Amino acid sequence: LGRKVGENSGKLYKAARWPVGDTAIMAAWKQDLSVCTDRVDGARAAFTDAIGLSLPVVELNTANTTTSAREKAAAAVRVHRDVRHWVVWGCNDENTIGVVAALEAAGVAPADIIGVGINADLSCRDWRHGRRTGNKASLLIAGQDIGATASTGWSTRCAWGGSCRRRGSAGRSSSTRRTGAPPAYPAPDAGVRR
Repeated sequence: LGRKVGENSGKLYKAARWPVGDTAIMAAWKQDLSVCTDRVDGARAAFTDAIGLSLPVVELNTANTTTSAREKAAAAVRVHRDVRHWVVWGCNDENTIGVVAALEAAGVAPADIIGVGINADLSCRDWRHGRRTGNKASLLIAGQDIGATASTGWSTRCAWGGSCRRRGSAGRSSSTRRTGAPPAYPAPDAGVRR
């Protein structure tokens, strides 16, 4: 998911043609949650690949809520008044929405913000009502696809030599392994909505 966020942020950044010198990234996530760190690291790597250089990054440790992200971003933007253009992402839509709201409240115009979220649940509300916002895109996650992929990955790992353990009929721990290569399963398509 993070790589998709970074790829789309990179496309939007290139289209905006902002100068590197007054642009920075604000990344918000719950930093002790590994899935969030993986998403943010993936976004950063894909963004750097997409634009061919790296930008300064302001990292915000949030509670993965809109309120927490807004509060942390409000403090950060006061310290970074020299930044005119912001690229924003986080672990979820709540982080992106909160950061964008703080930037807008600090006087940064929506046209100077590229916010790309994950889940599209909150971003869609703004877009549905025609509100001008710095939230430019969000990955639409289909829960059914995520669940199917997680289930497939778990059962494949167990069946093909992974670390999966199950309880035997006598309450003993046993494992089931197969030999050979595991079957290939396609990843779900997490489409981007604008």
